[in-house]
Amino acid sequence: MDERKTPTVKLDHQTLVFDLGKNQQVMWIDGVVTLPVGSVIELTNPNVNAVVERVRLLAGIPVCVCLDVRTSRPVAPPRGRSGKPVRKATPRGKAGAGGAAG
Repeated sequence: MDERKTPTVKLDHQTLVFDLGKNQQVMWIDGVVTLPVGSVIELTNPNVNAVVERVRLLAGIPVCVCLDVRTSRPVAPPRGRSGKPVRKATPRGKAGAGGAAG
């Protein structure tokens, strides 16, 4: 009978978000988070989006979950000639509404 034991490790309660393109840590999350591939993490500082490309288990000390992401700047809203953001058109009321006498 084989007397070798299977190693047992304790999973730390943190998740590392790692930017594959920049080869650097983006953030640590308190808690184990396993987002599906393709999920988007919206970061505010810096203002970037991070798309999950893979989920891995880092079997180091401590053992933790790692979300490998690619970051990109979010698409800016369209701007008009004045440089101000363009507002979306809002539907208008029925013809004759607005108190016009007729």
